[in-house]
Formats: sequence, structure tokens, C-alpha cells
Amino acid sequence: MIDRDELAAWLRLVATPGVGRDTARRLLAQFGSPEGVLGASTAARRPLTGEATATALATEPEGFAQLLAATRAWLAARPARPECATARGSMRRQSCPVGVTTACRRPTR
Repeated sequence: MIDRDELAAWLRLVATPGVGRDTARRLLAQFGSPEGVLGASTAARRPLTGEATATALATEPEGFAQLLAATRAWLAARPARPECATARGSMRRQSCPVGVTTACRRPTR
């Protein structure tokens, strides 16, 4: 399972008001990781997000501790998912733990 600090950084990034998909992508492209985004100065984030969002990233969003605790409890309660596998000769998508999908037109021999 993802460690607490990494999970907290991801949650804090996406829970911050003003950070949507496009903003998160710009920030991650510039700073490399959620931890890098949160560790950057407000001045460094400002050109990518604007003043309000750059400032908002400097503090935890309201209710963040509860969100983190609830997310960790939910993750701990989930059963382990099986490893990825591609059905032989199938074009059907397979579920993978990291959101990757695989498909195979012809089985390998």
C-alpha cells in the first residue's frame, strides 16, 4: 500500500481548491511529484496556478485530516487485488492495480 506521506501529498494536491486535472498536470510536470509541488514556494507555483491556488497549496485544505484518515481506513479495508493478466487471445481489457490496461490480439507463444 502507498505510504502515509505519499498518500497525504496526493490527497492534499487534489483536495486543494483550484487544483483540477489540468492544474495538477502542470504542477506535476514542473515539480515532479506531489511532494515536490507542496515543497515548492508559493512564488514558484504562482505562474502555473495563479495567486489564490498557489497560496491555497501552502496550507492543508479544511477537513484534510478527516479525509486522510477516511481514505487510509478505506484502503486498509479493501481486499488485495490480483496481479494483472491478459486473457489468452482476448481483446478484453483487464483490471490492473495502477490503472493500466492491457490487451492482446494474439496469444504469445
